Amino acid sequence: MPPQRPDARLAGLTFGQLRVFQAVYEERSIRRAAERLGLSPSAVSHALANLRHLLADELFIRRDDGMAPSARAQEIHPRLRAALDGIRQALGPTLFDPASSARRFHIACLPFLATAICAQLAPVLTATAPHVELVVTHFGDDLGVALNEGRLDLAIGPIVNLPSWLSGKQVFTEPMVFVLRRDHPACALPLTLERLASLQHVDILIGRPDPAGHSIMRSANGLDWAVRAFERTELDARFTQAGLERRIALTVPDTFTAALTAAGSDMVAFCARRAARSFSAFLPIELRDPPFAPPATPITMVWARQRDQDPALAWLREQIITLFAKLPE
Repeated sequence: MPPQRPDARLAGLTFGQLRVFQAVYEERSIRRAAERLGLSPSAVSHALANLRHLLADELFIRRDDGMAPSARAQEIHPRLRAALDGIRQALGPTLFDPASSARRFHIACLPFLATAICAQLAPVLTATAPHVELVVTHFGDDLGVALNEGRLDLAIGPIVNLPSWLSGKQVFTEPMVFVLRRDHPACALPLTLERLASLQHVDILIGRPDPAGHSIMRSANGLDWAVRAFERTELDARFTQAGLERRIALTVPDTFTAALTAAGSDMVAFCARRAARSFSAFLPIELRDPPFAPPATPITMVWARQRDQDPALAWLREQIITLFAKLPE
């Protein structure tokens, strides 16, 4: 009997089984994968059992936090996702119909951007894409990996050092403002450096600042995102040049905490304008322009370059670009 060819066992693979593999990999859950594919959990489990037999690997290990991919599954997924995307583009419709699509999109961004995206995109989805689901999460240490593996469709933020496997588009630049409580005595007077030096400051610091004055959060696959630590470096230099010193009373990890602290104290915070504006809807704060011109932070939207031609993703990108173009500074 002739020896079996090494790839003979793959003859039993079906397109449906490969879709199950991708869904379980990206959802890390049998139940969520079943909901995504419109199948029963038992059907997904059965397809997964067949895949395990055909590929001679466990593929996914059940843990308390979900289905963890094996080393073999992690090796397979990027190539398989690219192949499935190619098949869909070759055989599927060339246009995306938001009115009938039940696509689930995953976006990662900073908290203040999540506020804007959720508030502004909600009516768009309700009116034009009622069956589309949008999942918005914060940036994580696996940002680059999640984009490369397809677990994230888009990432939006102050992204720097864009690797060649990503496409990107700057959607706006973010100015900075000082935030004080609405009845703060300083609000009745011009906000000078001298007056600012007489106040206690809330500092925002995400990660560790690099020598250029940025907090760099490094992710896998060569993707970095940076939050300008202007207040910790260049801002201090403004005071020093004027013979003054900025008094930092509290350091916090995010803009909302800084604005909330300013709203309930005599401290002042230096925040992104759009974040502060959105918080002013429910916090008793006032926004004041600085007595100098700090550089605005560029905000960029990125996605895996191999998905440039995905019509659904192109539609979502266009909605976000339009959304931010309409947002006031």
